[in-house]
Amino acid sequence: MTLSASLAALDDAIDAAAALGEPDQVSSLSADEVQARCASPLFLGGALYRLNATVHPARLALGIRARLLERGVRIHERTEVTRLERDGSVETRAGRVGASAAVLAVNSAAASFPGYRLSLAVASSHIVLTEPVPEVLEELGWTGGEAIVDSRTLVH
Repeated sequence: MTLSASLAALDDAIDAAAALGEPDQVSSLSADEVQARCASPLFLGGALYRLNATVHPARLALGIRARLLERGVRIHERTEVTRLERDGSVETRAGRVGASAAVLAVNSAAASFPGYRLSLAVASSHIVLTEPVPEVLEELGWTGGEAIVDSRTLVH
């Protein structure tokens, strides 16, 4: 994908937000506006997603777990679900649990579920982590906490 194609792909998100009546949710940033947020000569433009966030998955899961336990919810960890019903309920070897909705958050294990193998593509995301380097972030002007992604789509 060329750099101009990458920038054009951002236009799709901007146009989609506008078409949904929410033009302020995704806004276009010029090269100068991106440079003001993080000074890298590689940034030619960008898009700002108003409600985007970076989330540490383990911290999110543990935080949700803690809040549920505080509210008295019984959690059955490591309980094998043998069947997921369309209404959100599940069957286990020990019985059935009713629910109005369910979230299937099993990552690549979903490929082993009947009916899912051919309906998804297992992919990965990557992140670069270093020791804290506040002086480098300050030098770049990257002090707003924004997540910077290239927004490319995988091609199979």
